[in-house]
Parts: sequence; structure tokens; C-alpha cells
Amino acid sequence: MKPIARLVLGDAQGNTHAIPFEIEPRPIARRWAESLVFANRLSRIRESNRLYNFPHPTFSSEELIVSSVDGAVTKINGVFPGLIPYQIDRANPQHSINQIHGFFADTGHGDRYKRDDLNPVWNEFNNSLHAYESLLRSRRNEAQGSDPSANVVVTWDDPIYQDLEDEDYKQFTVAKRFGTCYVNYCQIGRHLFEMFQADDEIAADDHILPLRRLSADTYIWFGSTTGPKSLKKRQEDIEAWFRKHEPRLNALGFRWGDPRLAIGWIPVATLDGDFSTYQLRQSFMSRLSGVDRVIAFGVDA
Repeated sequence: MKPIARLVLGDAQGNTHAIPFEIEPRPIARRWAESLVFANRLSRIRESNRLYNFPHPTFSSEELIVSSVDGAVTKINGVFPGLIPYQIDRANPQHSINQIHGFFADTGHGDRYKRDDLNPVWNEFNNSLHAYESLLRSRRNEAQGSDPSANVVVTWDDPIYQDLEDEDYKQFTVAKRFGTCYVNYCQIGRHLFEMFQADDEIAADDHILPLRRLSADTYIWFGSTTGPKSLKKRQEDIEAWFRKHEPRLNALGFRWGDPRLAIGWIPVATLDGDFSTYQLRQSFMSRLSGVDRVIAFGVDA
């Protein structure tokens, strides 16, 4: 029997949906599963509401996302007057998100601004920015005929970190598959694929940090599966973006073709079933309509 990771989602009416994923038979997937077991024993899920682009939850409404960002800014500036000088510009949202991301990386985890009562606010601030980026990308994908970019992010209060091994870097891919769990970025900063997606030219040099660690933090994709033509174009576009910024990236020690650029994601578990057509994927997603929280995520005993 194949080992299973099980995600349990819930809605406001008390309904639950248990979604099983087969853990892949590769060393990094086994280490991820072990991290997930330890996380359930020693820690707890940090935020239960990080469901993006699902029907109805908080992070699928632009108005609610912007309100959440504004509310967090107001709370933080109420404690540290004038600390955050930025707001979301809905006429040019990605640029303003890039500005705020850079600001967050500089201040959101600095000792000077750490207070127990503000930690949840900083988390809300950061999560809402990621939600807005996810919503903008989903809109672009849907305009091109793709599925909504539904995804779930599960992070833990005190995860156990392991350094990635040389072999792990060969597992990164920029292709996504519906119903797949990926190792999530678990450090503060911007990785290269994220910078490419956001066309981020604002991130400071010390904020550019390819993934170097594995934890139980997980990114679960319920959007379109990347086809061969889309994958080829994505790979070409990423290389073109890298070449455009090559002098700066080379100066930081990044060389095109190096697996340690860690571009994309590492898949570790996959939902079993046929999801090859839009109708099959939407039939599955319709059963999750209204889910707004992660109740549990673990490995079956």
C-alpha cells in the first residue's frame, strides 16, 4: 500500500473534505513526509485560511484582500507611526506589491518591530500580499482559457528544517500538475521564479534567496496542468528574464543552468485520479465549493 498524505478542508457549515495524496517514491518526498509527521507531533498549523482562488473564501475577493492589507497597515502604523509608507495601488497592483514585499522583508521580521501582539498582524499582512499576487495571476490565466489558479498553502509554527541535498536540486520543475503537493518556500525573501512571475526589479540583493531548506510547509496546486507547449514557453520566458538581469544575478553568484537556482517547485505527492479535462477538474473542485479552512494535514499511520 502506497503511503498517503491527507489534507482535510472545512467550510463554515461544518462540512469536511478529506483529500488523499500518494507520496512519491523519491528520497526528498520521503523526507518531506517525515517532516510532516514531526510537524503534527511537535507543532501546529500556523494559519488555517490560506486557500487561494477557491469559490467564496476570503482570499478570492479583491475587495477583502485589499481591506486586509489596509487593515494590517493601519494596525502596524498605530504602534509604529508612519512605519509603512505604502498602500496598494489598484491601478498598478503588482508594482505596489513588489514595493511592499521588499519593505516586509526588511522590517516584518526584524527584532526592532517584533511584538507578540503584532506577530499575527505581520502574518496577515504578508499572507494578504501573497493572496493578491495569486489572484492577479489567476485572472491572467483564466483570461487565457486556463482553470482558476486554486491553491492551498500549509505552514507550521515550528517546523523542522533540513538542508536540501545536491540531488534535490535536480527535482525542481516549472511544470505544475493539478492535485500535486510541492515543497513550499520556507524562508524570508524572494526566490527567482517568484521574481520572474512578479517582474520584480525592486527586491534588494540580500532578499534574493533560492530555496535551500526543506520543511513540512507545503504548497498544493489545484489549477491547470502545464502542457508541453506552455512548459516550453515558460522555460523560454524564464531564461529570457534571467538573461535580461544576468549581470546583476551573476554578480550575486547565480549562473544560468545551475540547478541550485532552484527555479520552480519540487513535487512530493499527487492526487490519484483522472483530471485530464477541464470538466473532470471542475467536477472535483465543485465538491470543494465554500471550503475556507485547513483542518488537518498529515500522513496516514
